[in-house]
Amino acid sequence: MKNQYFFFLILFITVLFSACTSSPEQQNTVENNEEPDTIQNIGHPQINLLDEQIAADSSNAELYFSRANVHYGLQNVNPALKDFEKAIQLDPSKGYYYLKLSQLLFDVRQVAQAVNILTKGVENNPENVDLQLELARAYLYVGDPK
Repeated sequence: MKNQYFFFLILFITVLFSACTSSPEQQNTVENNEEPDTIQNIGHPQINLLDEQIAADSSNAELYFSRANVHYGLQNVNPALKDFEKAIQLDPSKGYYYLKLSQLLFDVRQVAQAVNILTKGVENNPENVDLQLELARAYLYVGDPK
């Protein structure tokens, strides 16, 4: 009886360990070079609509920001990251673009990059109190570099 108990305990621990080491969250990080949107979002109506709108007006930062939010909601990190960066490139005056990108970077534990994005956001939007507060929180989290 003890041998069976021991066997099932070892089997349970092995299954539990193997499930923990290959979680889906690890497959969708900034370091991953795969494009998850090609797998997960084929036919996604919001993304398809935004793709069409971006094709018609590729200089509209708000469209890139909207598509980034959809990708972010679907946990597609790489496409969201690219679209947030494109939105900032097209219109650096929107503080909430920087805030959302920094939130994504914090979520994937790219803290130094998040601090850099927030710093650029404050430089481009010195009157934006939300950016200043988020940058202060980031420095509290990582420590003041000075």
